[in-house]
Amino acid sequence: MKGLAWLLVLANLLALAWWQGWLDTWLPTEREPQRLVGQMQPQRLQPVPVSELEAARASVAERCIQVGLLDEETRQRVAAWAQGLAGVRSEPLVSGYRLIFATGTPQEQINARSAELATVATRAPTPCPVP
Repeated sequence: MKGLAWLLVLANLLALAWWQGWLDTWLPTEREPQRLVGQMQPQRLQPVPVSELEAARASVAERCIQVGLLDEETRQRVAAWAQGLAGVRSEPLVSGYRLIFATGTPQEQINARSAELATVATRAPTPCPVP
């Protein structure tokens, strides 16, 4: 009985050592392979100061309008209208539509497109939420 108790203690210590990775030099195994698949390339990441991030977010919010809760017919009408716009990237949403204007687009042009979108969609567009 005493030998069995010592055997269980030894087995637990070996399991702990394996679990902690202390035996990896003698028993090389690939641990958590899913981490390697999803691994980023940290050498390519560049830190961005928070002030620049906030400015970029504000810039995108100023250049983006969306209209939501559209029925399918109105959504298709907005999509057809948005296809002909130069300097505007359009994105269909689940129940609406989003227009993102190119950098440097004058605010007057954004306001004019917003008024046109309100007419086509029969409801006023709103600024896109800031991510």
